[in-house]
Amino acid sequence: MAHLRAAARRSAITRMLEDKGAVSVNDLAAYFQVSPMTIRRDLAALSESGVAARGTGGATLKREGLFELDATQKMRVQAVQKRAIARVCAEQVEEGNSIFIDCGTTPAAIAHELAHRQDLTVFTNSLLVASELSDAQHMQLIMCPGEYRARTMGFLGSTTIEFMKSFRIDLAFMGAEGIDIASGLSVPDSDDCVTKREILNAARKVVFVLDSTKFGQEWLCQICTVDDVDSIVTDDGMSEEGLKPYREAGLEVIAASSNDAELQP
Repeated sequence: MAHLRAAARRSAITRMLEDKGAVSVNDLAAYFQVSPMTIRRDLAALSESGVAARGTGGATLKREGLFELDATQKMRVQAVQKRAIARVCAEQVEEGNSIFIDCGTTPAAIAHELAHRQDLTVFTNSLLVASELSDAQHMQLIMCPGEYRARTMGFLGSTTIEFMKSFRIDLAFMGAEGIDIASGLSVPDSDDCVTKREILNAARKVVFVLDSTKFGQEWLCQICTVDDVDSIVTDDGMSEEGLKPYREAGLEVIAASSNDAELQP
């Protein structure tokens, strides 16, 4: 794209935010043919004007009153990056594993990658995940009960928590709306938060799947600190410098490459 003046570029970024819900610094820099520093200044200006909420790797549309995008909107956000994350996560699943796949569009992408696998026991509270695995003939799919939330297309709350207390699973793929080195993993909804905490207690290994726009974001309800997480899989939108504090905290952090042509829509 030809170089635009700052005002025109910021208007274009605003339209992208309204359409996609989130943008990354690297993608915007490539699209507008400017430096990442220029994009960060644009996002800072949009943040000051109340349009955007900034994260380390990009920005999201300003969430008034801790508004959370619904699942259909989220499916359009960072779609290629989510497929890259899902492919890396699927490689961690071994034959015979029992796994939990959380609500969210990134976890649903993991389910899509696992649909052809055999000899797995999959727990989920997500209708998106259940839909992806509904035709899988060689795995056991267990749907968790609970109170249905249309925004996340999943079940949560006290019934879900009591159900999961009966199980001990090998691996949990969990989602969150934000991660910060000081405040940990967080979400806007308290019921979602306490449900996720119970899943963490049920899993021998916990992997959080977070696209790069989630870094540096802090929401109302803390799920856990970074010390409670075994691994994070994200995309390549975060710089090594940005990931350094998380690795120094003892986390395994995997940045999945989103440059593979097979990942493109």
